Amino acid sequence: MIPEKYRGDEEMIRLTVEQIKKDFGNHLPDPDFSGQKEKLFDELALQISTALKGIYKSNPALLKVILYRVDVKESDIPAALGSASLQVLSERIIQREFQKVLTRRFFSGGNQ
Repeated sequence: MIPEKYRGDEEMIRLTVEQIKKDFGNHLPDPDFSGQKEKLFDELALQISTALKGIYKSNPALLKVILYRVDVKESDIPAALGSASLQVLSERIIQREFQKVLTRRFFSGGNQ
């Protein structure tokens, strides 16, 4: 999902979570983490998946808006109706948001 090189980078993790929260607006509760870095992205994916399921049930059009904001590939969206697919979609969301953060860092001169 996220390259190993960045899995322990607290700044990249924080920025990725902030980007996710920005794109989801108030439709994603503040993520709750156990504090174990190796489980962070799995925990985040589960919480995003749960939020996606709730959004899909209450307002499917809003789900499309959020996925557009995140910039998920359209080919990843149609199968997002089952709970297992929502988990995969949430992982894709994390990947895309991470790419945004990494690109921003690279072009701002903060690349490593």
